[in-house]
Amino acid sequence: MIYLDNAATSFPKPEPVYRASESFIRTQLANPGRGTHSLAQASAAAIERTRRLLAKLLGVSEPRRIAFNSGATAGLNTVLHGLLQAGDAVWISALEHNAVCRPLHVCQRRGVQVAQLPHDPLGRVLPGVLQQRLADLRPEARPRLLVVNQASNVSGLAQPLGDIAALAARYQVPLLIDTAQAAGCLPLGFNPSEVPCCIVLTGHKGLFGLPGCGALYVHPALRIRPLLQGGTGAHSGVPAMPEELPAGLEAGTLNVPGIHALGEGLRWLFGEGLEKVHKHEQALLLELLDGLARIPRVRVLGREDAGGAPLVSLQLEGMAACELAALLDSLGIAARAGLHCAPDAHRLLGSYPHGSLRLSLSALNKIEEVRTAVGALEEIASSL
Repeated sequence: MIYLDNAATSFPKPEPVYRASESFIRTQLANPGRGTHSLAQASAAAIERTRRLLAKLLGVSEPRRIAFNSGATAGLNTVLHGLLQAGDAVWISALEHNAVCRPLHVCQRRGVQVAQLPHDPLGRVLPGVLQQRLADLRPEARPRLLVVNQASNVSGLAQPLGDIAALAARYQVPLLIDTAQAAGCLPLGFNPSEVPCCIVLTGHKGLFGLPGCGALYVHPALRIRPLLQGGTGAHSGVPAMPEELPAGLEAGTLNVPGIHALGEGLRWLFGEGLEKVHKHEQALLLELLDGLARIPRVRVLGREDAGGAPLVSLQLEGMAACELAALLDSLGIAARAGLHCAPDAHRLLGSYPHGSLRLSLSALNKIEEVRTAVGALEEIASSL
């Protein structure tokens, strides 16, 4: 199987992730923070190692501002429900995932106002227009939160995150960043310590961890109400959740095997070199885009070049995306068809309601696999 569905979850994982995960589950799996015995201490140490590696990835000096959770959806819900109140305004990009749009649908019913950030026809935020809109508002009338995904899970388009972050810092408007499709693939592009921001990560895509594990970074200037309340292993006699991080956002038993696997994925990325990984993925992406450009019936959605996340969404004239995905699967090529949980992005790009076929790459894909997939698409298109 040629696996080109890495934007859903990366597969396969680097071999060290498999080996270390099995060894950890067999020899060290205990409940961290719930005991002083050696196994509990080993589990706790594994969690803190991964926390430090995530801090290194983000370029932040306070690892304990990073709280673990079940993934990007949990992190986004935590911030949206834990920061916004009735009367607040939130501005979001036109390319957001349902993990943002659905929580905000609930928030709207509670009196939160939602508007789109200014953008170009592809959904790229326009920093100059955004600056003017923020400058024209009195401080108390500015939005309570700006929300952007670093890269679209539909088109792969990368937002001008550095410019947006600079405006968030200048006008002191908190920024929520969804890095689900970018972490491990693209540099962040700014120093989170200098911007009032929250950064959401998922472990099972570009960071090569397992499903069910993610993390949330919260800037010291921001106070997020916990979405969950429960045991933290410490302060057990206090009725309220502790205010300090990470305990305040880590109720219940953590996914210790998942966190350990995430740490191994990060160790592999740092060992390979983030720049080397990025260059390889961009070379794969360029090969894919060049190949698709030679197929007359193929329309690529929302891209101008090979920058951004290593994924492409396309439509093939005369064939539904779901049928195309089934044909590719019969040829041993795994891809995803549909709306990719981002209907607003498809509305903007003119592919709603039928959606598109998405081909998404990882550092473990090879050029030959991309060429095989392009050849299969050429053969299918020529038969129409």
